[in-house]
Amino acid sequence: VTVTKNDTFTFLQNRLQERFKKKSKHGTKILPDLQDLESEHLEYSGSTMSWGKALKWMEKYQLRPEPTSARETVHIPLMERSRGTTYEEKIEALSKSKKRQQKYEENVIKKRKTAEEDSAFYTHMAKQGGAGFELED
Repeated sequence: VTVTKNDTFTFLQNRLQERFKKKSKHGTKILPDLQDLESEHLEYSGSTMSWGKALKWMEKYQLRPEPTSARETVHIPLMERSRGTTYEEKIEALSKSKKRQQKYEENVIKKRKTAEEDSAFYTHMAKQGGAGFELED
């Protein structure tokens, strides 16, 4: 089986650029070997190459065509992944805005329930069943 040199080069170039883009989002600034790839592309004289030779060329850059995934997957260490705001950050944001703080306090007051309301709620839910506990009399 033969493949075109240009198709193989384009595949490698796109994957290496995508890998760099994904890694650069997370602080890794290692440039892909695009100059090496370009010089190898120019050195090869034919317009087609065997599939085996194309695979060896791809493996040199730790790439392999996969029918299940058209995208490059890059492992991002757990502690470098993006996280949502922490509780402390949310409280700090509330303290900066009087209006937001006031709205938060109003909502907390609205949501407060008395002991009787809590008891009535849980009794009602227990009567409906499916909660995994028995209603005590």
